Amino acid sequence: MENESPKPVKKVSISSILYNIQVEIHSIKKAMLGDEYNENGVMKRLSVAESDIDALKKFRDKVIWTASGVSLAIGSLFTFINYIMNLKK
Repeated sequence: MENESPKPVKKVSISSILYNIQVEIHSIKKAMLGDEYNENGVMKRLSVAESDIDALKKFRDKVIWTASGVSLAIGSLFTFINYIMNLKK
């Protein structure tokens, strides 16, 4: 450790650093918003997924209300039939 020579420092220009940052920002923007070849960026896919979830929630609510209505009707019908059968006795 005593005779270790310092590692050479790689000199990088500020313009190359700024260029690399610009390239990275462009690729992040492309991934988020899409580009002319791929219109479905993350934001578009997220909004489509949210609308699909809303549609599924509405469908679930319709199924629940339909099942509740049908079960109420069938329960009322069986109660009415039971009432009529008890009248005949």
